[in-house]
Amino acid sequence: MVIDEITDEVQIKSVQDLLKSNETLINLYDINLLDGNNLVVKLENGNYLINIKLKDELKNLKTYK
Repeated sequence: MVIDEITDEVQIKSVQDLLKSNETLINLYDINLLDGNNLVVKLENGNYLINIKLKDELKNLKTYK
């Protein structure tokens, strides 16, 4: 698994525009699962649970989406 934080302001602004007005984008990630040859594995539609370590300054928030 490769998890990269997206820091490009244009991409962040694009996603922020899609959120409800009362929601704030804190972090944005590009997440890919890789096979044994380091090729991205396409996942079918479904529910997946991925754990990402929070930065210390984010640990005091009450909810995350």
